[in-house]
Amino acid sequence: MIYNIVTSSDKLSLPAYSLMLIGGIPEIIFLSSALGYRLKMAFRERTQAQQELIFQLQRNEQLANSLNEELEQKVKERTAEIEVKSEMLEREKEQKLTAEFDKQIAEAQLTALNAQMNPHFIFNCMNSIQKYILKNEKAKALDFLQHFSELMRSVLDSSTKTRITLDEEISMLEKYILLEQQRLDHKFDYSIAIARDLQTDFFEVPGMIIQPYIENAIWHGLMNKPDKGKLKLSFERENGSIRCVVEDNGVGRKRAAEIGEQNSIKRKAMA
Repeated sequence: MIYNIVTSSDKLSLPAYSLMLIGGIPEIIFLSSALGYRLKMAFRERTQAQQELIFQLQRNEQLANSLNEELEQKVKERTAEIEVKSEMLEREKEQKLTAEFDKQIAEAQLTALNAQMNPHFIFNCMNSIQKYILKNEKAKALDFLQHFSELMRSVLDSSTKTRITLDEEISMLEKYILLEQQRLDHKFDYSIAIARDLQTDFFEVPGMIIQPYIENAIWHGLMNKPDKGKLKLSFERENGSIRCVVEDNGVGRKRAAEIGEQNSIKRKAMA
């Protein structure tokens, strides 16, 4: 015979289980809500972090672009500045080269002028000495020869220099004028005026640069004058430079040329 034994615990197991399930639902819901909230917050934080990172990357890109533009502008400005300075240096170099070239040309012209002047002047002086000797005027010949030797010594000394003091130049000019005055039998008087504020030992000039003008005044003005002539040299300062004026009361270049032409015709006729 078989008996079915039912315990009290078996009778209560189903309702108890249901109660347990019902009691756990709020907890599950709470846990699910909490987990969902945490997931939501984590997603929000991650999204916010991504947005901040993107924003920072954009800021960095903008800053980099700004720095690149600023750097590019500075490079352009610096390049332009270098180009301007380079052009200025080139102009200065060109000006210096031009000035040096002009200086060399002027010195070459002056050397050529001296080379042409010296033989002509020396020849005339030798003729004058010969004339005094032929006339047996020994005192005049010795005096003339002394002045001539002093001038030649000064000219030779100055020929080794590109410039001499104005004081030395005036001294040589006076020696030259004395020789011409003596050679032409004192057909003219001369005077030299120097401004008080002009320091003749300070300023420098090329040697014998004024002599050709004095020679022209004597030969084309005073030599053909029927009465006694006058020659005046004046030196003064003008705007930081030296101003030299050569004046004479001679017949002038045009009349001197006419007289020279007439004399040439007479010499040809006599020949």
